[in-house]
Parts: sequence; C-alpha cells; structure tokens
Amino acid sequence: MKKIRKPKTDDYLKEHKPLKELYKDFSYTIKFVLENLLHKNGFKYQAITCREKDEKSLTDKLNRPEIIKKIKSVKDIDDLAGCRIIFYLDSDVQRVIQYLQNEFTVIKQNLKYSDDSYNALHLVVKLNKDRLKLSEYERFSGLKCEIQLTTVLYHSWSEIAHDIIYKPEKSLSEFDKQAFDSIKGRFAKAMGQLKAVQIDFDFVAKQWEEIKQGKQIFSEEFLHNIEQAKTNNDTWQRLKLLLEHIEKFGDKTPKELKVVEIVNTALKKSKELKKEPIKTVFGDLPGHDYEDVAEVCIDILECLRYVYPKEVFETLSRLSDDKNEKVKKKTLDVAAKMVKYTFWSKEKKIYYYPQLFILDEVEKWDDKELLTHLSFIVKIAEEILLPSFEGTSWSDHKTLTIHQGSLPAGDTVKKIRERTINILKKLYSLSETISEKQQILQAFGQATYTPHTGDYTLELEKIILDNTNTLISYYSSLVKEADNEIIKIIEEQLYWFEKRFKKGLKNIKKLRSLIEKNAEYDMYKVFVGWDYRFSDNLDYHEAKKERKQKIDEYIKQITDESFLQWQKKILSIIKNYEQLEDCGQFQYFNIFLNELGKQKPKIAQKLILKNEKELEPFLLHLVAGIWQSKDKGEAQKILENWTQKGNHLPVCANIFEYVKEIDGSLLNKIYKKATEQNDVNALTNIIRSIVSNFEQSKIGKDLFVDAIKELKKHKNYWWINHVWSKGNSILEALNKNDWKAILESLLIVPHIDYHLEEILSVVAQKSPEELVSFFYERIKIQAKKKREGYDAIPFDLHKLNEPLSQNAKDVIKEILKWFKKEDWLSYWEGGHFLATIFPAFHQELEDQLIKLLKSKNKNKAKIVLYILRSYKGQTFLHNVCKEFIKQYPQSKKYKQELFIVLSQMGVVSGEYGFVEGYERKKQEIQEWKKDNNRVIKSFAQEYENYLSKMIDYEKKRANENIEIRKREFEGNN
Repeated sequence: MKKIRKPKTDDYLKEHKPLKELYKDFSYTIKFVLENLLHKNGFKYQAITCREKDEKSLTDKLNRPEIIKKIKSVKDIDDLAGCRIIFYLDSDVQRVIQYLQNEFTVIKQNLKYSDDSYNALHLVVKLNKDRLKLSEYERFSGLKCEIQLTTVLYHSWSEIAHDIIYKPEKSLSEFDKQAFDSIKGRFAKAMGQLKAVQIDFDFVAKQWEEIKQGKQIFSEEFLHNIEQAKTNNDTWQRLKLLLEHIEKFGDKTPKELKVVEIVNTALKKSKELKKEPIKTVFGDLPGHDYEDVAEVCIDILECLRYVYPKEVFETLSRLSDDKNEKVKKKTLDVAAKMVKYTFWSKEKKIYYYPQLFILDEVEKWDDKELLTHLSFIVKIAEEILLPSFEGTSWSDHKTLTIHQGSLPAGDTVKKIRERTINILKKLYSLSETISEKQQILQAFGQATYTPHTGDYTLELEKIILDNTNTLISYYSSLVKEADNEIIKIIEEQLYWFEKRFKKGLKNIKKLRSLIEKNAEYDMYKVFVGWDYRFSDNLDYHEAKKERKQKIDEYIKQITDESFLQWQKKILSIIKNYEQLEDCGQFQYFNIFLNELGKQKPKIAQKLILKNEKELEPFLLHLVAGIWQSKDKGEAQKILENWTQKGNHLPVCANIFEYVKEIDGSLLNKIYKKATEQNDVNALTNIIRSIVSNFEQSKIGKDLFVDAIKELKKHKNYWWINHVWSKGNSILEALNKNDWKAILESLLIVPHIDYHLEEILSVVAQKSPEELVSFFYERIKIQAKKKREGYDAIPFDLHKLNEPLSQNAKDVIKEILKWFKKEDWLSYWEGGHFLATIFPAFHQELEDQLIKLLKSKNKNKAKIVLYILRSYKGQTFLHNVCKEFIKQYPQSKKYKQELFIVLSQMGVVSGEYGFVEGYERKKQEIQEWKKDNNRVIKSFAQEYENYLSKMIDYEKKRANENIEIRKREFEGNN
C-alpha cells in the first residue's frame, strides 16, 4: 500500500497565505466581543490587544516536530488568531473565565504557571453557535483564537523576557554565557518578586471590596431590612451576612442604631413567622425557622459579648429559658464562654472583668429572677468555679499556640469564687425540685476541683481547700432535712474530697457521721445507685453481693404485721422518682420488688392493690415476681383484669419477656386492646415478648408481623431496637409474605442504621433481590416526597455488604435495572449503592461494566460513568477505564469524563494535599504508557498532561492562599 506523503511546512504556509486576512478580521472581531463583554460586566483592565500570526512566527512553529505531527491542516493550529487581555489584578483573570465560557465555545484551557518564568492563562475559543447564525459572523465558522489572560506585572516581565531570554540572537547569548546565565537568574528572581507584589495588589483590592461591602452591610437601610423582613429565610440570610462582617470588622453599626436591639427584634419577629420553603430552579429546599434564626443571633451575641456585656447578658439570660432546647443549649454555652477565664497572649494577662460584671448583675436579681434563670446561673457558676484558664495565639500565619494553666492565686480569684458559692447557696434555698437541687450540687462540686494541668500553686490549693471546707459545713446543715437523692450526691462528693485532699478537711467526720446515722438513706442506698459508687471500701463484685444480701434481709422482715411500716418505706424510696433523669439506678429496687413477688406473693398483691398508681413504673417487677411464684394464677388474673380494663397495657405486654415464657391467648387479648387504644408502647412490648421467647416457644410469629403492621399505621418503628440483637430466631422463621409486610413497614424509617442492617441482613442472605427492590422503593419515596432528613440508602454499610457481595451477580443485575429510568437520583443512588456494597470493587462488577461498554450503547456507557464516578479513582477501576477508552477512542466527551473519574481522590490534608494527590495519580498511570494498544498509550499521555495542568493550578492556588494568610496575619497583628 502506497504511503500518503504528509504535507510539509511550505504546503502549510501556502495554505495559510489566503487565510491571513480572514484570521486578521477574526482576531479584531474577538477583540470587539471581549471589549463589550468586559465593559458590560464592570472589569477593569489595562488593554486588549489582538494579532494574526505572521509568516515568520508560523514558520518557526511549523519547524517544531511535535507540532507538525499533530496537525492535518494549518487550521488545526490554535493561535493563528490571538488576543491578549492585560488585567491589573490576578483575581480578575480567574473571575473572567466564567464569562468567557458563557460567551464562547472554549476548546482548551491551559494555565502557564511557574515560580520563576512565564505566568498566564491561555484559552482557545471558537464563536458559539448563536453568534455564528448571524450573517456578519458566519464566515468565521470553525476558526480558533487563543486568548491570553495576564496581568500588567506579568505582561511587563514577559515582554522584556521575550527578546532577551527566549529569542535572543545566538551570537549575543554565546558571547558571554556566564553573563547571559546571570541575566536569566535575575529574571527568575524578578518573577518571584513580581508575584509577591501581584498578590499584594490582589489582597489590597480584596480588602477594599470587603470594606465597601461592610459599609453597605452596616448601613441603616440594610439593618432596617433585617427588622422588616417578611420571612425567616430573609431574616436568616441577612443576619448571616451581618455575623460575617461583625466577625471581620467588629460592630460598625451607626450610633443611632443598637445592634443587640436589632438582634432582639429579629428574634421576637421570627417566632411569629412560619417556616416557608426556599424556592429554587431545582425544586423547594427546606426553609429556615425560629431555631435557625436564633442560632445566628446567638453567634452574633457571642462576637459582641465583651463589647456590650450588659445588653448581651440580658439577652442571653432571657434566651436561657427558651422553650426550644437547641436554642437554650446554645445560649448556655455562649453564657459559659462569656465568663471563661481567658489568657490574652499580647498582654500576657487574664482579665477578670467579665466574671465580676456578671456576678454584679446576678446579685441584683430578686428571688423570682434567680429561680427563673436557675439553669443560666448554674452554667456560669460551673465555668467561674473552674480553677484554670485557656487562650490561643498565632505566632505566624501557620502556627497556633494553645495556652492552658492554673489561675494565679490572689484576692480577686478568691472573692470571685466565694461570691459564686454564696449565689449558689441562695439559689439552693429557693429551689423547689430535686432536679434543680441536683444541678446546684453539681455546680458546688466544681468549686472543689484542682486544676487538671497539675501546675497549680499552694496558694491556689488553699483557696480551693477553703471552698471545700465551706461546702462541708454547708452540706452538714442540709443532710438532716435533705431528700435521699440529695444525700446520695453529697456522699459521692465526700469520697472525692478525701481523695483530693489528704489533710486540711474540717468537719468531714461530722458530715459522714450524719449520713451514716440516717437509716432511711441507708436503705435507699441499697436500692438505688451503681455498684461502683455503693461503698468506698468495696469493689464492684463485693458491693453487688452485699446489696443482694441486704435485699434478702429486708424481704424476711416484711410480714402482714409490718406491712404498713414497709409500705411507707417503699413509697419513700420512690417519692421523687418522676423527677429523676437517670432512672436506671433503681435496678436493685426492681430486684427487691421482683423477689418480694416471688417469695411473698400475697404481700406483693396487697402492695399493688393499695398503691397501684404510685407503683406504676415498678408494676412489671412485682407482677413478674408473682408470676414466678407459687401463685402464678394470681398474676394471670391481675393481667387479665388490667387487659380487660385497658390499664397498664405496656406492662401486660412486657411481662412475658421478663418471665421467659409466653401465654399466647393472653398476648392476643393484649394486642386487641392495644390496637383499640392505639397504644404503641404496648404493641412494641408485644414484639419484645415474642422475640425473647420465640426460640423456645415458637409462638407468636403472625402476631409479631401484625404488631409491626399496626405500628406502621402510627409511623412507629421503635420495635427495631428490641429485635436487632436477639431476633434471629424469629426472623429466620418468617416467610416471603411476612418479609414483604415488614419491608413495607420499614420504608418509613428515615435512616438505615447499624441496628436495622442487622435485621435486613437476614433478607440479604435469603433473598438479596428483594432487599435491592426495597432500597429502590426507598429511592422512589425520596424522589417523590423530597422528605427532609430521609436517606434512601445509607452512606456506609456495616453489615449488609458482606451478604450482598456474596450474591454479587444477582445484586448487580438487580441494581442495574435502576438505571432504566431516566432520572438523576436513580443513577446517583445506583452508583453510590454499588460502591457501598463493593468498596474494593468486585470481579463480577468489573465484568458487567465491561459487558455494558462492549455493547457500544451510549446509554449503557452513561451507566458505567455514573458507577465509576461513585468511587475515588482507585487503581482497581483501571481495567474498566481502559475498556472504555478502547470502545470510544474518538470521543472527547468521554475522555474528559474519564480524566475526572481517574483523578478523583479521597480526603487530602495539608496545603499541597491536592498537588501530592495528583502526583500520585501520575505514578499510577505510568504502566499505561507501556501498553501495546496505541489508543491507551495516547490517552495516558493526554491524561498525564491533564494532571500536570491540575498540579500547576493547585500549586498556584495553594501558594496564593499561603501568601494571603501571611498578609491577613500581618494585618491582624
């Protein structure tokens, strides 16, 4: 076969000659379009130049072998027409790119970045289709123009360097090589200096823009608009802008306006406004409500806490009683920050004004105000009583120092602590509930802690010891009349007092004696609390043994004659039960009641009969004991009676889990009554009882499914927490229809967590296709309802990926069906689900994807891309990517897509994290360059060039960020 001769340089020059005027006109046209574009969008620039390539320059280019190999026509050369825009700021170079991409069809984008050489951004463009439809532009169809974007400083450097460094007369450069190299070195050094100046220009311009925007944000008009906003969405957006600028500039509001008053107005108005969705072109997004607005307002108050302490204090104290728990918590956190001991590194001092100011304000409150703001006072007291300080400082733009230490002992610190303790004493005397008293006692305890850093002085230790002795005396006055719950906390604190201070504690023996003489508390202590806190002298196992012995002794003492006395004791143990948060501490009281039911069922029945309402939280243990006694029939009668009346249904349903046996007939009656009364707790407990007994009894499978279906009507799925760890037996017994009903009920669950995965793993093993279908149904719900906080598929799998990956062929086949529907969510979730199931890929998945590619169907190629994008460019994707390249060697679109797929990476760290990541990607592709397939080798070279561009871009970005941080640090110090 005769070889076709490739055209030579002269042929290309001949082809170019008649086109020269056309390219000249084309370059002027591009210049005209650029001038209008920049003017329209407010860009400042020095000049726009244009040129068509002259014959000498074209000849030089054609004489380069790498150029001549790539082209088939002179029109393939990118820069036959060229324009250069010279900006003042490098940030404008970055900003203009988006406008150019909208105005032209961008063919190439190349960053020329170097620490010591030419710097610019080159774009190769064509006129877009809309412009080419116009008669005056149609003659430029297919022509390309290179647009160079640079700055005045870089342009000056390149103009001088062009003649001296890059294109000097050979005789001159060889005349004195040492001198010439010296000139080159000076040019390199000059570029480094110019870069620093360029960054200075951009930084100054950025600061100026921020100042202009700040002036607008702090204008009367903008601040009034916050107060007059019609929706919470508008209020939130404006407050966020205000917060951003307060963080940057401090408070710059006009004198006639008060920023804290604006915050208070926004808070008040926000409560009156309803939550409205945010309208977007992509659909509605969840809008903002009072909670969101309040959080931003509190952030603003935090910034201003030292500027307007009185106003901020008043607002925080009011918000500390907010009904919204998140708002309340955030308020208390900021209040604590307000009184935190802060070390100011510049002055090397700790200032006590915030603590003294707030103590002054609190001491002005009357009794009602003190009680109203109890949580607020306790929070700030805990912070004030901390004996340590903290602080931070920056020594340069990249070094943060954390300062920690113990407070310096002195009269100011001593008085602050004493005043705080006195306020807490007064608050305790006003408190009305056990919960309130417990909070105050916890704050008292803070006064006895020494600094955790261990570097404190003897003087500070003495202050803390004095505070501890003050509390010992105070506690001695409380224990005589205190509730058991209060004595318990005091006794636990005593243990730590003695651990902390080996000597110097006054009156501690007296306090301990008062506690030990309290017989009622002695019994309470047996029944309530954790083993490790029971006694200072006993370990966990010894405490457990002693408590059970005492319970046996108590039960022996209970007779018909002593019933009234013991009834009183039992009721005294639980009188404050409803006020307590940690009810799990009653485990030994539950054991006591259960044993009483077992050993003395008649007395237990009598106790229930006379105190059914008071003992409601503990009825389960009593009735279970009676069930396990010789009077089991009496327990059945009690449960039958309660079920008939619809009383204590959760207890009735839970009894069978407790006694480890099941009465199917009674359980069905409980189910019927629970369904009538919509008692979801009883329905959940029915499931608990069935699950705990199923392995032995095999009773209740149908009722188990029915209860789940009934709970679904109430959008309740709490049963999952009682099945996941011990439901294998019953889950294995379910048939296809049972699972269908259960999976249907699980569609309402917003998140698939570890517990639900345990349950679903049974389906994954038995019928993986059914489970995949279940997840697809969840996707449809998510797409249809756009439910806030609903995740169709978990981000990570903990249990399901193993059984699903064992059935890879069926699972992959089923998931690939999702892609038949043309919607982005199915595609995205499908790819994500496969990547979650097969995080390290799978041979079956690779085979299926290659099979899709070999079909040469573009829709199937799209599926493969979505799946590949779900990974992080790992090397196990390379075989599929190679097949993609082979099947679509001419597709520029797919080539770009594969560049993105292969260059993806996970989390990176450090300023040059992406640079290092792309360097690793380069190493991963080196073997491709040795491939026998020319298409693969060619792709590898182009991909490597792409990575080199990304490395240059990331280097530039990282270097500029570092330089900006340096300047920001210099400006703040």
